[in-house]
This record gives sequence, structure tokens and C-alpha cells, in this order.
Amino acid sequence: IRRVLENGGQRLIAVPSRGGKHEALGGFRQYIPLTEYCHWKLSLVSRDAPEALVRYRQLVDPLAAAWLAEKDQHLRPEKLQLILKHAFASSYGDEALLAVGDWELEQGNIATARGYYQRISPQLQQRLPKSSADDAAWEKIKLQLSQPQLVLPGVYPDTNLPFGEVWSRLVLCSLLEGSAQRAVGELELLRRNFPDATGTLGGRTGKFYDLLIALQGKGLANSHLETKPTPFDLAGRPIWSAALPKLSADREILGAGKVRPADDSAALRAYHPLVVGDIVLNASDTGGKSLLTAYDRQNGRVRWQVDFPKTAPLGSGDLEVELAANNDSKFVVTSDAHKASNRHLGVARYSLSSNGQQVFGRLGWPVAGFSQRRMGRVTSKDQSFLFGLDLASQGKLLPGFPIVAESADWNFEGPPLVHE
Repeated sequence: IRRVLENGGQRLIAVPSRGGKHEALGGFRQYIPLTEYCHWKLSLVSRDAPEALVRYRQLVDPLAAAWLAEKDQHLRPEKLQLILKHAFASSYGDEALLAVGDWELEQGNIATARGYYQRISPQLQQRLPKSSADDAAWEKIKLQLSQPQLVLPGVYPDTNLPFGEVWSRLVLCSLLEGSAQRAVGELELLRRNFPDATGTLGGRTGKFYDLLIALQGKGLANSHLETKPTPFDLAGRPIWSAALPKLSADREILGAGKVRPADDSAALRAYHPLVVGDIVLNASDTGGKSLLTAYDRQNGRVRWQVDFPKTAPLGSGDLEVELAANNDSKFVVTSDAHKASNRHLGVARYSLSSNGQQVFGRLGWPVAGFSQRRMGRVTSKDQSFLFGLDLASQGKLLPGFPIVAESADWNFEGPPLVHE
């Protein structure tokens, strides 16, 4: 199996049905990658020949343990994925699934995280009763949790991770994605079978059931499985909207009068708002100023607005934070981003970057290139500059900013990228 695993490449193989035959189920036959099939066969060894699985793990565990240790140092899933790809049936496959699931959950990939969690044990593939009052059905679930289950492809065979800890993560996924009915059933299983399971969840320590009830809110503990799921808008209608200064490409050397892909020369798709926590940030140029506006993510009301002079600033002192009156930013109908130049190369694009606590971007002169005739007359007021703002203080300028190009011969083309 190890030789096939190492040399199988990207080939596919049919998965036998429960009867052991390669027969089509419902008119379809399932194929999986050969590597996944080999991991599955190794996992089945835990039931048919456990001493062989012990020998296999003696061979691969040292490498898997080293990959897991590297994960702890770098907090990245690459080494964990190596475990899942090359040593899934090792003693560390379940820990790798849990850690990758946690990483995906932190990135907001809830369905992907759930998929990794459910692969930790065959017993996590439970079909829950339709009613919390169906005691017979819940007793059947309790019996299934105490007995070995059929190992499916891609599922770890014999985890020693606490069931309550892993199951609580599935409940958390349901709460985060708004699957209220599913969460009620999963919480009922936790209450009936693992009421005293404890650990840390969402930055808090205690009994998992109590922590999850607190996350969901009061009243869920007494709800029934018939609770209707939280509704959402299938039509995708806007929650709110905000007017932005219209910007055209009428003075662009390359774009004027030509068809622009996914864009319109008369009304450029210039703005790229950034969502950070509970605010939406957007940069723009209008009224002789460069602005950064923070909207409330839920209702679109302006929280605050930073007002930069359009000319590149020379100092690094704090810039004034303008709290827009009547919750409305002071935009005019048309942007003046291209007004200072008759002809230019490229058009203004307003991108931002954030690490969650600060926001970074480029403002000032909005395009990097000038026409050949204009090049000799470029001055410092035609330069762009980089800014960094503290979101906790409603846009206070960070130390060392703004950053201005070293001479009028240079311009920043786009915003900086933040990493860690």
C-alpha cells in the first residue's frame, strides 16, 4: 500500500459499495484519488489487523510528528496538509484534521472547516432525530456513539481526541453560518451525551454546552428541533447603498474611446471597499481632497471620515478626523482625481489593505504615469503618498506615515500589502 501511495500519481479508483463489490449505486459509481484510497485501506487495517497499523505508524509517525511541530511554530496549514496527504493514517492524522479545521474556521471558511472536523471520526457522521422529545431515537444515537462505526474514505479510523471537543466545533459551525435548526439538534446530542465536556471555545473556557448556549443567546436551551432556521435573502437585495464620486477615463491616453473589459470609460469601477470588522472602508478623491470614509457595515451610516490634502503631505503629524455631519460623507457628484492632468497613463483605482487593527492605502495623485509632454513639469504636488491609520482611534495617523516618494520622478502605483 505504501508503494502504491508513493507512486500512484493522480489516478482514480472505484470505491466498493457496502457489499464489497464495485457496483454502481443508483446508477452512479464513485471514484476517488488513488492516494485517498490507499489511506482508506490503511485505516481499515485498524479493524482487520491492528498490529499491522501499529507497525505502519512506527514507520511514519516520526515524520508526521515533525510536520506537526512545524505547524505549531509557523501557524500555517502547509505542513498539516502534508500529514493529510502522505501520512493520514499515522497517529497524528486526527490532530492535523482538527488543526486545519480550526485554521479554516479562523479564515471564515465555515463549510470547509466542518468538512475537516467531520473526517476526524466515523461517529461524527450522525443523522439526528427530528425532535428533541424522541427519547428512543436519542438512545439509539447514544448506542451508536459507543460502538465502532464503518470507516469511510477520507475519515480517520481511531481518534483519541475528546468527542465533546470535536462535536462542539460542529455546533459552532452551525451557529456561525446561521443554521439554527441544525445547531439545536447538535446541542441536544451534546447535552444528552457529553454535558460535562469542558475546554476552550471562542476564547472562553468552561463546559462546551454552556459556552455554546451563551453564544447562541438565551432561549435556545428550551427550543425544540422544529425551530425554523434563520431566513436569508435569496434574491441578494442590497442592505444599504452609498453614493460615490463618479470617475471617468476621458483623459486617459490608452483608454479614452475604447472598450474597457468589465469597466466603463464613462463611469470607472474605481472603488474597492474593504470590510474590517463592523466597518466598511472606502477611499476616494473629491472636492480637492483625498478622503477615507468608514461606513457602518450594518446600515451604511458614516462612522468617521479622514480628510487629507490632495497635495502630498510633507509632515507626519496627526491629520484631522472629520466626523461627517448628519451621518453623510461630503462627496460631490464627480471625482476630480484626473482633473490636474490633461492627459495621463492609467486611471485612479482605490484599493486598501488591513491587518484588522490598522488600514493602509495610497492617496494623493491617483495615477502613476504622465504623458511625455507633462513629464518635465511634474512636481511634489503631483505625487502619491502612502498612509497608515489606526482604526481603534477612528483614523489617527500611525507613526512614520505618510510616506512620500523620494523625488518627483517617482510615484506609488498602489497600496502596500500587510502581512502579520
